Amino acid sequence: MFRIGQTRVHLDLVDGLGAFLELEVTVGDTLEPDAAVSEAHRLLAAFGIEDGALVKGAYLDLLDAAGATQVR
Repeated sequence: MFRIGQTRVHLDLVDGLGAFLELEVTVGDTLEPDAAVSEAHRLLAAFGIEDGALVKGAYLDLLDAAGATQVR
């Protein structure tokens, strides 16, 4: 994990899914929600990540959908 301004950038390697980059933009006293979304889009563009590469959901949900986990 590293920081760019108020954004935490996570580089994750998930068994059964692959590599992910996660942006976590802090919203609070100094950044409004709309500005946080704009910042995330700015960073996605800077990293060259296209909208089609975006994934929603938790890793566990993605693993379950891929049949890569067993729910107990």
